[in-house]
Amino acid sequence: MLCHHCGNNMPLGQRVCPNCGATDDLTPPGGGPAVFTIVEQTEIDGPQREAWASPDQAAAWYPNSLPPVGPVPTPTPMSSKSSQLDPASRRIPITNRDRPLVSPTPFAIVACVAGLTTIAASMLRILTIRSDAAIPQYLGDYTVSDLDGVGTNFQIAFLIAGTMMLLGGLLVRQRAVERFGAGLAGGAGAVIVPMIAFAATGTDSLADRALQQAQYVSSIGDGGTTFDYTLHLGFFVLLVAAALGLVTLVISSRFGRDDARPPSSTWLCVAGSIGCVVAGAGQLVPGDGARFADNFSNPYSLGAFVVSRLAMIGAMVVVGSIGFLVANRYGLGLTLGALSIYTWQWASSLFEVGNLALPPAIFNPGGDGKPHIITTVGVVLALSSAATIAMLARRPEPD
Repeated sequence: MLCHHCGNNMPLGQRVCPNCGATDDLTPPGGGPAVFTIVEQTEIDGPQREAWASPDQAAAWYPNSLPPVGPVPTPTPMSSKSSQLDPASRRIPITNRDRPLVSPTPFAIVACVAGLTTIAASMLRILTIRSDAAIPQYLGDYTVSDLDGVGTNFQIAFLIAGTMMLLGGLLVRQRAVERFGAGLAGGAGAVIVPMIAFAATGTDSLADRALQQAQYVSSIGDGGTTFDYTLHLGFFVLLVAAALGLVTLVISSRFGRDDARPPSSTWLCVAGSIGCVVAGAGQLVPGDGARFADNFSNPYSLGAFVVSRLAMIGAMVVVGSIGFLVANRYGLGLTLGALSIYTWQWASSLFEVGNLALPPAIFNPGGDGKPHIITTVGVVLALSSAATIAMLARRPEPD
C-alpha cells in the first residue's frame, strides 16, 4: 500500500504513514487531500529485477530506504609501494641454508686478531745472538727476514697471509661476501702455519750454528769464552700466530655448508684442483744432479726443515683442492687464501723481485732458484680457474 501524499510504501493495514504522518482520514499533517490506495501485492516469478526504476525514481518513491544517489566513486588503486610486500616480510625465515652455522662477529674477531698477529710477527725481533768470540757474521738481532735460507720475499709472504686473514675477517661482516671472506681467512690461516714452523726451525738452527762456530773459533785459539742467545717476544708471537691460523681455519669451515647459491662449474673446479696438485708437484721435481728422494731426506738440511718445507706444499695442495671441490663461495675464498703465499713466492722468484727471492717452498732439489715450469703451469691453471669461477658467480643474492 502506498501513501498518496508522499509515496512511502506502507504495510497492508497501516493507518498512519510513518513517513509524513498522514492518516486514513485523508488529511495529511500539513493539510490538503490525501488518499490511500490499496495496491494488490503479487508474487513475481523468478528473480526480482529493479532495473526498470531509475535512481531518481527510486529515491522519490523510497526516500528513507535508499542511500543518497550520487556518482560512484572510483576505487583508489593501491600504490606500488603499498601493494608490494615488504622484502623482509616475504623473505623466507633464515635457516641453515641461508646463514652459516656460526655467528660472523666472533669469527671476524678471531680472523682479524690472527691477521694482525701474523703481520706483527713478521716485523718483531725474534732472536739476538751475543758472544765475545770472533763470529761477527752471527752476532746481532734477527727478524723473520734475516733468517738464513728464507729469501727476501719470505717476510712479504707473512704480510700477505696476515692481510688475507684481516681482509677475510672484515668481509665476513658483509652479508653478500661473508662466506667468501671466511674462506679467504681460513685458507691464509692454513698455509701460514707451515711457514711459521719453517721460521721457528730456522731460528733454532741459526742459534745452533752460531754456537758451533763460536766453539770452533775458541778451540783454534782465536778467543771467545761466552756465548748467549735470546728468544724475543716476536718468536712467541710467531707461535701464537700459528695457533690462531689453525683456529681461523677450523672455525671458517662452519661457513662452508648449505650455501644457497648454485654450485660452481664442476669442470672448472676439477681443473682448479688439478692445477693446485700440479703446482705443488712442480716444486718436488729434482733438478740437475738431484734425486726425488732428496725432497724427504737431505744431508744438508735438518729434519724439521724438510718436514716444514713439505708441509708448505701439502697445505697449499690440500686446502686449495678442497676449496675448489667444495664448489661454493666459501670454497673460492679458501682456495685464494691457500694460493696467496704460493702465488707470491712463484711470481717474485720468477720475475726476480728483490735481491734473493726464493720459489715456493724455498727450493726444489737441484733447482736454480726459480720455480719449475710445472709449477708455473699449475699456478696459472689454478688462478685462471678461480678467476673464471669468480666471474661466473657474480649473480644477484637470493632472497
